[in-house]
Amino acid sequence: MNIVLGSAFLLLTGIFYIVVSGEKGNRKQKGARWIQRWGRKHGWQLPEWMTEECIWQTELAVLVAGVLLIAAGVTEQAENGQEISQLRRPAYGQGIQEENLEVEWRDEQGNRKKESMTVDVIEKQLSEKEIETIFSKVRGAIEKEILGENESLKHVDHPLYLREELQEYPVTVRWFSSRPEILDWEGKHGENIREDGEAVTLTAIIGLQGQERNESWDILVFPEISDEKRQVEDMVEKANADTEKGSEWMQLPKTLHGEKLVWKKVGDGMQYGVALLAFALPVMVLLHRQQKEKEHKKEEQQQMQQDYPEIVTKLQLLLSTGMNLRKSVERIAGDYVSYMRREEVRKAYEILVEVCGEMERGLGEKEAYEQLGERWGLLSYRTLSSILVQCLQKGSVGVEQILAKEAEQAQRLRRQQAQILGEQASARLLFPMILMLLVVFVILLVPAWLTFAV
Repeated sequence: MNIVLGSAFLLLTGIFYIVVSGEKGNRKQKGARWIQRWGRKHGWQLPEWMTEECIWQTELAVLVAGVLLIAAGVTEQAENGQEISQLRRPAYGQGIQEENLEVEWRDEQGNRKKESMTVDVIEKQLSEKEIETIFSKVRGAIEKEILGENESLKHVDHPLYLREELQEYPVTVRWFSSRPEILDWEGKHGENIREDGEAVTLTAIIGLQGQERNESWDILVFPEISDEKRQVEDMVEKANADTEKGSEWMQLPKTLHGEKLVWKKVGDGMQYGVALLAFALPVMVLLHRQQKEKEHKKEEQQQMQQDYPEIVTKLQLLLSTGMNLRKSVERIAGDYVSYMRREEVRKAYEILVEVCGEMERGLGEKEAYEQLGERWGLLSYRTLSSILVQCLQKGSVGVEQILAKEAEQAQRLRRQQAQILGEQASARLLFPMILMLLVVFVILLVPAWLTFAV
C-alpha cells in the first residue's frame, strides 16, 4: 500500500511541475504564481502568510514526502514480496508472535491458488545446557538483590527485596519463609523479634521453561531499624487507620519524640518554570530581533557594495558628457526614483535621493557630499565622497580618470564578492545533497540487506 501512495505522491508532483513549466520567471516562483492565480480564478483568497516562499517550501516538502514514501514502499515490497522457507523465532520470554503470510500452490488440476493465513511463531526454547547455566548463575544474582540496605544475611535489620522476576534472566521466583511471623515472603519484618536475633530459612523456587530449582538461605533476623522518616510514615498510616473512609480530611501526626512536626505543601516547580519562561522569552525575542537586524544590516551592506561600481560608472559617464557635478548626482538619483525603485529599494540610492532633497532645500553642496560619506558608512563610499568634495573644490579636471580607476577596482571587488557568495551557496547546498544521498543508500541497501537476512 505504501508503494502505491508514494507513487501517487511523486506522480502528482511531477504533473504539477509539468503544468507550471511554461510559466515565466525562475523555477522557485513558477508554481507559486500558478497556485495564486488558480486560487483567485476560483474566488479563493489565500492568507497573507502564504507567500511564494511558503508555497515553494510546501512543494518541496511534498516532493520529499513522495520520495520517502517510495523508499518505504520499496522496503516493504522487498521484505514482503520475497519467497521464504523459514521464520525467525522470537527469543525466549517474548511469547508467541503472529506473522501474516501468503501461500501459493497448484491444485490437482494445475490451477494456481493463493491464500492468506496467520501463523503463530512460538518462542525459541532453551537447551538443557543453557537452562543449567542460567540456574547456576541465578543464585548469585538473587543474593545481590535481596540484601537491600542490609550488609549481610547474618544480620538482617532492614526489609529484604524479594523479587518475583529478575532483569538479567528469564526466570520466575516464588518465595517461602519458614517463619512468616518473623519475616514474611515479601521480606517484611514481623513483630516481637528478639534483640539477639531470630533464625529464619528463606526458600526460593526458581522456574524456567517448565523446570524448577529450590534455593535456600539461612538468615538471622533482628528487630527492624527504621529511620525517622519511616517512623513518620508509620505514624501517618496509624493515624488514619481508624478514620472513616468517607471522611473529607486526612490527619497528619503532630509530634515526633516530643518535638513538633511542621507540614508544608511542596509545589511541583511549575511556577518556577513559568517565571523562568516569562523572563527568558523577552530575552530570546530581543536576541532574535538583534540577530535579524544584524542580518538585515549585513544584507544592506552587501547590496550597497554591489551598487558601488554602478554608481561610480554612471557618475563618470555623466561627467564625461560635460554635465556638472551637482546635475550628475541629481540625474543618478532621479533615474533611480523613476525606474529602479519600482522593482527594488536600494539603500545606497535611497541615501543619495535624501541628500539631493536636502540640497534642494538649501543644504550646501560640500556639506551634502560630506554627509553622503557619513551616511553611506562603507569605506569605498567614503572614498567616493572625498572625490566629490575634491571635484567641487578643484574642478573636474582629472576626476574622470580617478573615477575610472575607482570603478575598475570596484568591479574587481564585486567579482570577488560574487565568488565568495557562490562558495557560500555551495556550502549551504551540501547538507541537502547529503540527505538525498542517504535516501538513495536506503533505497539501494535495505532491499539487499533484507535479501541476505532471509
